[in-house]
Amino acid sequence: MRPCALVTGATRRVGRASALELARAGHDIVATWHTDASGAESLGADVRAVGVQCRALQLELGADAVDAAAHVLAGIHAIDALVLNAASWRASPWDAPMAQAAIEAFRVTALGPVRLVQALTPLLRASTAAGGASVVAVGDAHAQGTPVRGYGAYMMSK
Repeated sequence: MRPCALVTGATRRVGRASALELARAGHDIVATWHTDASGAESLGADVRAVGVQCRALQLELGADAVDAAAHVLAGIHAIDALVLNAASWRASPWDAPMAQAAIEAFRVTALGPVRLVQALTPLLRASTAAGGASVVAVGDAHAQGTPVRGYGAYMMSK
């Protein structure tokens, strides 16, 4: 049985690169996506071309969709790597009303990953990887010293 990795926000940039590298290292992939169905299809084809399995799961971390993930995870006995990459990247300039953008950013980028780890804890504990399962939370250089003007809510959530 191959190791399994779940990557959130897997259809673009860092999430896609993470999923592909884990696939090349021999992991079956569960790839989550929110709005990029064609990116999920493309990633799935690329992962399968490496010779491992890929399941795509449309998941909006800010909603109560974590519980809905159970049907996709059926048959998976363990998760050996979890990459928390998904984020809510929406403009929220300081001089405009931003409460809703801040709430959404925190729900998706901060609270969503916590809820997902809690929901996946039994599968993470079941990992037989040396040292146990790995959980990687992807940060952002923009939130750590080089902010992008107009994205205050995102920066605070990272």
